[in-house]
Amino acid sequence: FEEAAALGLVGARERGVRSFFDFDPAASPVLADRIQVQQVLVNLIRNAVEAMAQVAIRDLTITTRRRPKAMVQVSVADTGPGISEQVAPQLFEAFVSS
Repeated sequence: FEEAAALGLVGARERGVRSFFDFDPAASPVLADRIQVQQVLVNLIRNAVEAMAQVAIRDLTITTRRRPKAMVQVSVADTGPGISEQVAPQLFEAFVSS
């Protein structure tokens, strides 16, 4: 997570973004493609930084939580305005962007 956060947060501090990390010590390592997970995290972090450009409070929080069946939940949350009502129905369609 540290490498992905470092890449995704390049220039974020200069934009007034505060980052917080809350890693669950009980969340043991999982079997996953490290590069793919990093790419997803970098994209989520960069999108979050961009989404907060027009808000006064710019907080980004990355958390991990242990889940059943040897799984770990990773969350990236920001204080941006959220997804617009126009984009929400198409959120998981290819090539849709706001």
